[in-house]
Amino acid sequence: MGIYEVIRKVVLETLAKIQIKLKAAEHTIAKSSKIVNSIHITGKLTSNTGDTDDVETLKLYKWSLVPASNADAYREVTVKVISADKIFRTIKMPNAFVVDYHEGYNSAAGMGEFSLVLRQKGDLLDKVEVDGGQPVGEEDISSVAAGY
Repeated sequence: MGIYEVIRKVVLETLAKIQIKLKAAEHTIAKSSKIVNSIHITGKLTSNTGDTDDVETLKLYKWSLVPASNADAYREVTVKVISADKIFRTIKMPNAFVVDYHEGYNSAAGMGEFSLVLRQKGDLLDKVEVDGGQPVGEEDISSVAAGY
């Protein structure tokens, strides 16, 4: 199962922020072939009641533990940003891996929050697909909670 299957089940209230970053080396004076394409996702952790959100963030955590030598470390990730009944942006990374996963717990602010940093495999950057402007379909609403 790809990360798309995991993230799509996390409810809207759980996800707080998504950032897409493309970055070249700091001192590049021409177009670089060494570009890093990352997705940063942050969200809320809920209580450990076995709810869908709990199970899905647990799957993200477990994915972060998969060693690089295991083919399952690389998964397909599709992010859909939905606004005003349109798909503003769709980003598909066919060979993404977890760079960083973090959970923080705070009783004063609820259960806590998580952050996940994903990156496309460097030698396959040309396989990343980016699109947008399509109307939202039923499959986007029913299977892609939180705009993913």
